[in-house]
Amino acid sequence: MTELSYDFIVSDFFLKDFKEELWVDQEIVRTAWCTELPEADPIIEDLLNAFPDITLDYLKSNKSNMIGYASNYRPPYSNGCVSWYAWEYPSQEDHEEYNIFLPDGCKLNRWFGKKYDLVTKEVWLKYVFAGKTMRRPDLPPCKIEPFYALISDQNKNVLPHVDVYFNSTHEDVKKYCEEQGLIYPAPPELERDERRLWAVVYDYDTLEISKVKAYDIFNFKKRNQVSTI
Repeated sequence: MTELSYDFIVSDFFLKDFKEELWVDQEIVRTAWCTELPEADPIIEDLLNAFPDITLDYLKSNKSNMIGYASNYRPPYSNGCVSWYAWEYPSQEDHEEYNIFLPDGCKLNRWFGKKYDLVTKEVWLKYVFAGKTMRRPDLPPCKIEPFYALISDQNKNVLPHVDVYFNSTHEDVKKYCEEQGLIYPAPPELERDERRLWAVVYDYDTLEISKVKAYDIFNFKKRNQVSTI
């Protein structure tokens, strides 16, 4: 993520009536809201009830923080989860509690999240980083250099499920999915924009791809698209 996109994300323009929908296999698997919006309040309440050690101040530590319910569309979230993101670097406490492994030549991005299982009370840290040395499968043609996310559990295990994020066109991603035998994630209505942010989930060891994801980020009152920024 570039500093330009970070500055845009934390701007008042972006935060006003912000909503994110994540599409996988032609279905919405996560809907997220800025934590400052009233639509986020029921999700925050569920999370605080399940995890009483978490504070509201922590969840709203930055006005750009976001939160949403996610389905069990991918491992390790077998029960689904509450997904919370902050556009900041992981804290020193996060570094001590989790294993934030970075391949040689890679650098943390200003973006991390935590996934909370409301059933088992498990918590995972998901951290985002960039680097040209990260092993990955081939991708569609990209407008910007891809970046990545890894997941660490509370036992300090870094899981093999990797996300690689990239900006590409619908046409190129459709062709890619056809060639790879993958399910194209986006419905026709998302094709109103030429480009958007996508991600591929793959196994770090085998490079086998399990999911393709499409991100739709917009002003939900004006339907003002910003996912291509």
